[in-house]
Amino acid sequence: MNKSSYYFFRYFVHPMQQLKLNFGSSNGEGVTDVKSLLSQQFFSKLEKDGKIEYMVRETNFLLYLTRVLDTGTFLCKFARGLNLKRHTPGEKDIESIIETNYPYIYIVIDKHHQIIMLQKKTTVFRNIDQAKNSFHSFLVGVIGAAPFEISINDITSIQQFWKCIKEAEAVFYVRFHLKTPNLWGFSEEASNLLRKVKESINNTSLELKFENENGQLHIEKDSLNIGSLADYASGGGGSWDAKIRRSGETSPVTVSSREYKRSIQLFSDLELEEPERIVQAVREADRAEYDEEPDNEGQSQAIPGDRR
Repeated sequence: MNKSSYYFFRYFVHPMQQLKLNFGSSNGEGVTDVKSLLSQQFFSKLEKDGKIEYMVRETNFLLYLTRVLDTGTFLCKFARGLNLKRHTPGEKDIESIIETNYPYIYIVIDKHHQIIMLQKKTTVFRNIDQAKNSFHSFLVGVIGAAPFEISINDITSIQQFWKCIKEAEAVFYVRFHLKTPNLWGFSEEASNLLRKVKESINNTSLELKFENENGQLHIEKDSLNIGSLADYASGGGGSWDAKIRRSGETSPVTVSSREYKRSIQLFSDLELEEPERIVQAVREADRAEYDEEPDNEGQSQAIPGDRR
């Protein structure tokens, strides 16, 4: 059977203001946290109606609930409307007819761990980033205007980060771009740091850069909690990049977490997979440590250099 690559992402919801959210709920009380808001505005609607539809910049998107795999884990089809012009013989001439086609990809959403698994299918979206961005726009549109921001970040290889650092003859800088935690906390040390900063200045993200112009930067896991920051960024809490010079090379290069997206090989028709296997794949994506080399069993893996 044909297989597809499925990529893992983490979604975040960030209040834009330090205030009590008060969106009306069914019981007449205000929703005091964005997790409740997301559940009411999105997941409850998905489970009740089985379908959510929204127009994004003249493109109609559909999300169908195919199956509930586990408590809080949903298998869905995400489709985009594409207008196709067809020509058919009429009574006096060839006539043009516009038909709307809805090609789709499979998507798995784990609301408890805030993980999204997207199928890479270039006949629907030209690359996995377009698929992610389209679903992000769809999600923002469905939730509607409110004083918070939704972001979707790659889950990447933490082992590849340390491999890049270990193999470097010189490290000029390491930079972390971290989203402020709200619904999820993977690395406690990094999460606590980001929460304290947010409480003081109400930021939604934080960029930390450690630099030595001579390439003599010393990066260790226990140095200033850098290991916690790397775990947080790779776990879907942001991104990282580093300027290094590898042994035997004369010029430095910049490496980035975008090059090491985590993915898994599963059936192209995801409904043919055992639900337990899909759930396990999502749970594995929530781990910081894993086998970085692809194997024949379809285990979670990073694809080096895949920026497409």
